[in-house]
Amino acid sequence: KVRPNAATYTALIDACVQARDFGRAMTALQEMLMASEVPEPAVFNALIELCGGSGQVDYAYQIFLYMRQLSVIPNSLTFRGLIAVSLKCGDVQRAELTVDEMAAAGWEPDSATAESLLTACASRAEVAAGLPRLLQRLMPCIEHKQRSPLLARLAETLAAGKMYGLAMQIVGYLQAEPSPPDVQ
Repeated sequence: KVRPNAATYTALIDACVQARDFGRAMTALQEMLMASEVPEPAVFNALIELCGGSGQVDYAYQIFLYMRQLSVIPNSLTFRGLIAVSLKCGDVQRAELTVDEMAAAGWEPDSATAESLLTACASRAEVAAGLPRLLQRLMPCIEHKQRSPLLARLAETLAAGKMYGLAMQIVGYLQAEPSPPDVQ
């Protein structure tokens, strides 16, 4: 009798994710585990991404917890996926907590993830007060050439939201940001 292996289950789960069929993807994951096949982080990353596509941030974090319970070690894509799902669903605070958890696991967000989180914070008054702290935390993750344009966009977003004090703080960071060296 031929039995599916981890690669077979992974392909099945990927097909379910492509078809946006969360229920079947989770059933395939359960069957995979019942067959004593251990999924790679990519399987969980795909399921987390699927949750983001359907706005199910709570399911994404349940999948993450399940991943941890199975002792599957998350990678940087896992954390970036959770941050993206959180931001898409408007849960900036959960995204911030995920950045902290990501750092505790030894990973740093990439430039695009850091920019997305900062921009989301600037556009939401209820979390914008934490922007200076978050900016200091994430600025090293942002490529140097992208820093000044990002700071300008953040200041504009804050000013448009009538958060003038924070906008002025960002302008201060912008003025203090060193210019990139001239390339000869």
